Amino acid sequence: MDKTHKIHEKKYIDLALEKDNLIHIILHAQEFFDTLRWFDGLTCPYCGEKHIWKFKDGTYRCSHCRKRFTDTSNTIFHATKIPKSHWMVGFYLMAMGKNVASEELSRFLGTTQKSCWYMLHKIRMALDTSNIALEGNIAVDEVYLGGKWSSIITPKRIDILKRNGLWYEGQVKRTWSKRNIKRAIAAYKQPVYGMNDGKRIVLTAVPNQFDSKDLLQLTLEHTGNIERLISDQSKLYTEIAKTGIEVVQMNHSKREFSKDGFSSNRIEGTFSHLKRRIRTQNVRPTKKYMQLYLNEFCFRWNNRDNTTQERLINIMRSCCSVGKITRKDVDEYNWSSRFRQRPPKKIDCIDDWLEKDIDWGVVHSITIDGVEYTKQDFSDFKDLGE
Repeated sequence: MDKTHKIHEKKYIDLALEKDNLIHIILHAQEFFDTLRWFDGLTCPYCGEKHIWKFKDGTYRCSHCRKRFTDTSNTIFHATKIPKSHWMVGFYLMAMGKNVASEELSRFLGTTQKSCWYMLHKIRMALDTSNIALEGNIAVDEVYLGGKWSSIITPKRIDILKRNGLWYEGQVKRTWSKRNIKRAIAAYKQPVYGMNDGKRIVLTAVPNQFDSKDLLQLTLEHTGNIERLISDQSKLYTEIAKTGIEVVQMNHSKREFSKDGFSSNRIEGTFSHLKRRIRTQNVRPTKKYMQLYLNEFCFRWNNRDNTTQERLINIMRSCCSVGKITRKDVDEYNWSSRFRQRPPKKIDCIDDWLEKDIDWGVVHSITIDGVEYTKQDFSDFKDLGE
């Protein structure tokens, strides 16, 4: 990094420290963008070469790979039509630790809600937690988000009751109980596997039919110098114990949250904050983009001791190092593809249903003879038939 760039960097970082307000960020959006974009010096975003030629039109050319690029090349801003000041406002609001809704941001910026929605999801995709390595004593547990009966709208309630045999001639059967309702809405819940080592956390959305092998895969991906796991008495952690990792299990049904100097309250406190944020701010998030909201929550938690400017720098670094993200990438985002696919269930009376035109935008699954089938199951059976 040359001397001129260091002076330029120090000038605007000091300004941000002195004038920590949104108006100052908007007025100096271009200067802040350039400072944070080339924080480690001007380098080629494709090969990393530092010998760069700059042209009068604001573009650059690498002396090694001979590619021309701009400030937004190979980043989440690639070929974007949104002004840089709008991006800086989104960064700043997210760095402040406040929830940013696309509808509210669109009114604030004077642009469409759709553009703000894509912009925020691109930022959340850049805040990926796959490279976080935990160490020491790690508290693990799972939580189920959403699916509360009081928060489900009436048409979905009727749909749930019909598909689970609890609705008869427009009225609820008298034989249903709270246990039956809990089983019926289980498919609407989103399981989340959480890990907390006391300093950082990792939250990962898992499929509804997850098992101990899935948790073992996630644990090995995010653990470095691990000493022991602290969990409850669930059988889901049997595969982890077979690998030689010491697992300290506590009986939560008997209100046991600490034993032998170890405590599982760390992950319980994390889930308490997560549930409160989902219930009050991210109201009814869809399962498809649940992992993106978890990425945002993890970033805020892991950077809770940093200042607003430090969090702003970390967000910008993540957005510039993750590579190009387009709207198509957001539309085709699928966090469940990383998990192993379950084989389709065997049934006999599926032929009649395969011929029907099912609206999967409204219906999430279909229960036939007490067995629940999703859209993926139907596509698997059609492929086998062909």
